[in-house]
Amino acid sequence: MIQRDRLLNTFLELVKIPGESRHEAAVADYLASLFTQLGLSPEFDTVQEYTSGNCSNMHITIPGTVEEPPLLISAHMDTVPTGGEVVPIVEEGYVRSAKDTILGADDRAGLAQIVEVVRVLREHSLSHPPLRVVITVAEEIGLLGARYCSISEKDAHMGLVLDTTGPMGKIVYQAPFHDAWRISVRGKSAHAGIAPEDGINAIHRCSSLLERIPTGRLSQDTTANIGRITGGTADNIVAEEVTIHGEVRSTAETNTETFHAQMRLLCNELEQRDNLPCTYTTHREYSGYTHDRASELIQRISNAVSACGYPPTLASTGGGSDANYFTAHGIPTAVISCGMNKVHTYDEEIALSDLYDTAKILLAFILGEK
Repeated sequence: MIQRDRLLNTFLELVKIPGESRHEAAVADYLASLFTQLGLSPEFDTVQEYTSGNCSNMHITIPGTVEEPPLLISAHMDTVPTGGEVVPIVEEGYVRSAKDTILGADDRAGLAQIVEVVRVLREHSLSHPPLRVVITVAEEIGLLGARYCSISEKDAHMGLVLDTTGPMGKIVYQAPFHDAWRISVRGKSAHAGIAPEDGINAIHRCSSLLERIPTGRLSQDTTANIGRITGGTADNIVAEEVTIHGEVRSTAETNTETFHAQMRLLCNELEQRDNLPCTYTTHREYSGYTHDRASELIQRISNAVSACGYPPTLASTGGGSDANYFTAHGIPTAVISCGMNKVHTYDEEIALSDLYDTAKILLAFILGEK
């Protein structure tokens, strides 16, 4: 039922449309036209108020033909900066960029696969549950579209996002909690040449702290990183303040809490030693999820993968996706591979077989095949 040539042509058209984060309107116009031709009524939420972009998330409600709870299907419109005009070519069973640009299979592949499956459902009058298709914006700059998406458990029973690399059949059932953290180290400014003894150098204070901050892979499921250090105003001024920016991620929320407790202890020790402020603050970027392997969601996806001839492979990831926020909004959601490879690079590609077979898996998921 999946029409390969049509799916490929849709994908080739999509990757040629510029649509970097906050500039997805042209992609939305193209998709809205396709869905309207299928007798559907795309609607847009108000997420651009939060993203400062030129477009909001697209929502398509497709009535079901069987009495089952609604399913959420999703992919994102935006790409990372392309590096120029994308010119796709088909060669040796792959789609690649003909120029020094990304291809944009992340996530135009997912979009094309969703469009094709919706076409098949409409053309063949297949029995399926109600569907809520959500095409998000600003995914690549912090999952902003999904973060502020107006959707809840009232809209869907479970969800599937098409947006990861890896072999066919890969199911991301687990993703981390992600916290940003910041340490502000205070000193005392003074003229570095005239009265350095009147100053206390915040950079020097900071250096005694840095070597004690745990970074890298802290355990099998936890990582931490120092990403930036900012501070000081001029070479001839004793630095008054330095800020250390970092993150911690873990699939176990208790591990992030343990990390934060350790960091606060380090800051308190430095503060007491010098009798100068050293403050630690955190911000939750997104919550993690771990879906039970025996859950209805994972079993339905696994059955769809198996029905299409692939072994289901459950995977944990160290990165976030729109599924993190959909799950946080009350809709248990997982991610499957949609064929893209070497994403965010000029070597990005997608195998034609994977482009087609992901659409088959999506269709099998919707139909509840076993």
